[in-house]
Amino acid sequence: MKRRILIYLLCFVPLLAVVFRLTCCSSSQDYRKYLPTDARLVARLDLQAFSDMGLFDLLLPEQRWNADEMQQAGLRTDAPAFAFATAEGGFGLLFPMKSARRFEAWLSDKDYKIEPMHGVKCCRTGSWILAFDNGKLIVMECVLTSDANTANRQLLSLMEKTQVPSPLLTLLDGEQGTFSVASSFDMLPEKWRNALNKLIDLEGELHSAQIVANLFFGDKDISLDARFCGLSEDAQARIDKSLGMFRPLSGNLLSVGPLHPSAWLGANLDGETVLPFLRQDDKIRLALLALNFCVDADDIIRAVNGDVSFTLPKASTKLKNWCIAAQLKHEDFLRNAPQWGRGGLLSSIFNFTAHGERDFSLLGDDVGFCFGVHDRMLYLTPLSELSSVALADNDNEIAPRQDVERRLLYATFDAPQWLQELDLAAYIEASVPSLLEMANSLQRLNVALTEEQHIEVKLIFDSPIKELLKHLSER
Repeated sequence: MKRRILIYLLCFVPLLAVVFRLTCCSSSQDYRKYLPTDARLVARLDLQAFSDMGLFDLLLPEQRWNADEMQQAGLRTDAPAFAFATAEGGFGLLFPMKSARRFEAWLSDKDYKIEPMHGVKCCRTGSWILAFDNGKLIVMECVLTSDANTANRQLLSLMEKTQVPSPLLTLLDGEQGTFSVASSFDMLPEKWRNALNKLIDLEGELHSAQIVANLFFGDKDISLDARFCGLSEDAQARIDKSLGMFRPLSGNLLSVGPLHPSAWLGANLDGETVLPFLRQDDKIRLALLALNFCVDADDIIRAVNGDVSFTLPKASTKLKNWCIAAQLKHEDFLRNAPQWGRGGLLSSIFNFTAHGERDFSLLGDDVGFCFGVHDRMLYLTPLSELSSVALADNDNEIAPRQDVERRLLYATFDAPQWLQELDLAAYIEASVPSLLEMANSLQRLNVALTEEQHIEVKLIFDSPIKELLKHLSER
């Protein structure tokens, strides 16, 4: 009989372990229900990762916490914290609580006054109001609301009743960033919204369209991944149409062009698709019409098929020096080259010159360009001295091929050149001197558009991020 009971217990122990684990996991997520259902922005913070990276050290000395201090204060660091913005204009933070008793003792040690408010323990510090119980800590900012009473009402409402899960929280499930955020489109700064609306008309979807972004910290890089969600079929169709002419990059032009350029942009295009798109712009359509009286501009564009690169040899906001290189599917348009420039319509504007059978120039008083074809590659540049390097083959690629391949668009910028050209180092030293070391360590800024319509931004430094953040916190 004892042996049978022992066997039953041995079989029951694993089941108890599973139930205990499921119960713990379930309870560890219960606090998320208290995020406001109508939140316009929800951000998730990996507290342990933030502490490991030293990001909390960037706060003011009196605000600095690390994972150990949070645990000692009764908060949990094995579950994420959340930041949120309410529909009424409030801003708040939600932390998972491990021990309300320890947190209350920690506040008392800091000489904070704890006051009961409708059965909830609260504390005020400056413009912040804190409320906590055994499962959670919610902090609300008074400044962003109309008055303190509004913040109190919002805070107590969140504390006292279980909310329907926020739809934005669902978007964050499965995201892996150290910092992840889901936001409605109307929460973006106005300048950003206006810029996006010029590309894609989303003005009618300010409340329905959402943006999901993830921030990652590598050894020597910081990257951001962002994408749109919740778009209507019409809006998504407009985006698909705008991006329809871009194909995945092959990276064939990564080593083509001037050495050590300040900027490089790549795309994979089919000229047959690009030409109708260009003609949609009135100015470009008129320019192409005029050029076709002198050279076969339409046929040249139609022949483009493959990777196309735009290169800035030196950092400059005037965009006077640049090179375009493009892969071609054929060179048939060169058959008509002997007749180019013979029309009299543009003779008063451009001076056409053939420099052999494959290199040409159209130069005027205020505008002009040189172009040519070699080994099924087209080059186009505004300066004759750049013609010799527009299709030059370099030993080193401008960016790692694995980062470029399969992207719809890829751009990379030489950070030190642009910092010097824009005199940003002097500006940073004068305004935010603590950031100067980090700015001087920045080597490249890369921007990519993926096939899944994600925008990826990566900052690459020459020193470990942890060291830079440590030095930054010590200033």
